[in-house]
Amino acid sequence: MSSLFSRSGKKAASRGGSSKPAKFDFKTLKRDKTGGSGGGGGGGGNYARESAPTKAYVHKAKFQSGDREGEDTGNRLFVFNPRKGLNDKAIAAVKALAHGKDDVSGFKKDLKGFTIKVHAPKQATAMHEALRKLDKDTSVSLDGIRGWEEPEVTVITLANVDLPATEKAESQTGVTAIMLDGFTYPLYKILRNELGYDFVRGVHNREGINRWMRVVVDGEAAADLEKEISAAFIERGWNVKTAAADAAEWDEDESDDEEE
Repeated sequence: MSSLFSRSGKKAASRGGSSKPAKFDFKTLKRDKTGGSGGGGGGGGNYARESAPTKAYVHKAKFQSGDREGEDTGNRLFVFNPRKGLNDKAIAAVKALAHGKDDVSGFKKDLKGFTIKVHAPKQATAMHEALRKLDKDTSVSLDGIRGWEEPEVTVITLANVDLPATEKAESQTGVTAIMLDGFTYPLYKILRNELGYDFVRGVHNREGINRWMRVVVDGEAAADLEKEISAAFIERGWNVKTAAADAAEWDEDESDDEEE
């Protein structure tokens, strides 16, 4: 196995982060819990409509069955109904702005449009603007976006941390690494394939502390990596905070227990 996360690439953009990051409090780390999440809207198939202007809005997804049926899942869907004749172009334009494995659904009659999961107000706004370029009569405003707060991530420069072996690398002891804490899943392809991060289970031998990590290797500067990853999240509409900590000061009972 090779050393963890060594890669070459462009120098980090000087965006995001702070010259003096706050000291990170390990008590804020929450242990991961198992379980899935529900999705929204049903229906499907094609739907013919008159040549009305393209419409789009953001919809809060609901659980479709079970004890929580009808409750918000916490996910949001970008719903769009293109002008007649623009379906293929509109779907392609929206898919180009998707994250991870997110894909456009078939037409949902109950929501009156095609749907795709969105993770940040900026992403939904970008999809809406892409549709407006195809159809100038698309509404200028995007309904359903008001009150939607940006997702958050904390970029932590962590010293003296021990990392178990992963599929990509051997275990390491007492290294300096960048750890991401917050809403990161939608950008997993970018983290893994473009920025050299690896998802590590049991960071510093703490069960349930599973995070994206990037070891600072010889020839690299932690400050540059912090700026690089901060810029990547900011560009996609995340609110980024920075912090620093020494894992040598990490008491095993400091991390929050799994939430019920």
